[in-house]
Amino acid sequence: MPDAGDEPALRKTIRQRLADTRSRTLAFLDAMQDEHLHGQPEPTMGVPAWDVGHIGCFEHRWLVDELGGEEVEPELLALFDPIEHPRSERGGIEIGSREELLGFLADVRSASLARLEETQLDGSQRLTRDGFVHDMVVRHEDQHRETVLATLQMFGGSDTEPYELPDPRELPEASRDVDGMVEVPETTFTLGAQPQVGTYDAEWPVQEVDLDAFAIDRAPVTNAEFLAFVEDGGYDDPEHWSEDGWMIREALDREHPKYWTHTGEGWRVRRYDRTQPLPPEEPVVHVSYYEAEAYANWAGKRLPTEAEWEAAAGVDPDTGTKHRFPWGEEAWTAGKANLGQRSGRPAPVGAYPEGVSPAGCHQMVGDVWEWTSTEFTGYPGFEAFPYPEYAAEHVDHGFQVLRGGSWATMPSCAHVTFRNWHQPDHQQIFAGFRCARDLA
Repeated sequence: MPDAGDEPALRKTIRQRLADTRSRTLAFLDAMQDEHLHGQPEPTMGVPAWDVGHIGCFEHRWLVDELGGEEVEPELLALFDPIEHPRSERGGIEIGSREELLGFLADVRSASLARLEETQLDGSQRLTRDGFVHDMVVRHEDQHRETVLATLQMFGGSDTEPYELPDPRELPEASRDVDGMVEVPETTFTLGAQPQVGTYDAEWPVQEVDLDAFAIDRAPVTNAEFLAFVEDGGYDDPEHWSEDGWMIREALDREHPKYWTHTGEGWRVRRYDRTQPLPPEEPVVHVSYYEAEAYANWAGKRLPTEAEWEAAAGVDPDTGTKHRFPWGEEAWTAGKANLGQRSGRPAPVGAYPEGVSPAGCHQMVGDVWEWTSTEFTGYPGFEAFPYPEYAAEHVDHGFQVLRGGSWATMPSCAHVTFRNWHQPDHQQIFAGFRCARDLA
């Protein structure tokens, strides 16, 4: 974005970014059936209509209330407050019609744009400096659309009324062989990001990290590779599993990744309303941390730490320079990674040679979130800003760090320092993994 030295240009950019992400949200709403908009597939997932309302609630909190604007529809603000209404309870809430949701979003947007004209962006306030809080609101909306996509995937459906992603994008074919591992030499690098527009508090503050030399897969583990684990009895042998992982596998009777089925025609996978033969060359997706860990043990490897992942994704081994994206500093384009919520699936490994990291790793941004072996905690010196509900309340509570983003992630949330986290037993997010190993 333009810097705060040119406030009119910065305000124009903010208005455009707010409009662009809202246009995408409204397109998703248009494509959604009412039964899915107001449904809850299971208590661990939300209700899409509630998520949409929460987008407006969050915008109001930060762009209206915090900046001194006039309150809009207080009863709806309370309805879409995640503290007042935890996820497990949202299926029983009377949320209102599609038209009422759209009206709420429009009213909040009108109030936030009015307040924008009076907000100083010149750096005198940390929250508004260079449009920090406005960028945060845009990325929050982008993230909730990914949550809605994961929820819609859980509903399933019928081939006669398939769910269609708005403005779908065709994926490229795999262009090269990306088998094997790359070796990353011993290094010291700066983990994390500086507090600035386009980052979250979980990425701060930066710290120097010493890494021993290690090897890491050139590409995410594919369906074909994971199928070998399944067919070798990997789900039946506790030797591959951690104690917690085996307990979950047995309790939930898991025998394969979520949405896989086996028929007389072989293995198939469901994507929204369509079931198709399992594509062998695509990254495996919808696996839990425990499943990823078990596969790595079976393969004689391990999962990378998040520091190893970040080094392999962004650090040039020759110069020690760390880039914002695997391909460098320039902004994302469709030829570099599978992002943007338009493909509906991971791309085949090797499909994005323009996006290869300096270390030689493919598809470290986009396609599938990648589990790491690191439990989510704050970096040394971590302080929540501007609010604790995002990262601080999840620190040291047994969540595992994921990196990289998926096909359902927007570019605003896909850079090499971005940290995601999730419960290690959940399969519903768009998560896969790659493996690592020590170098003697």
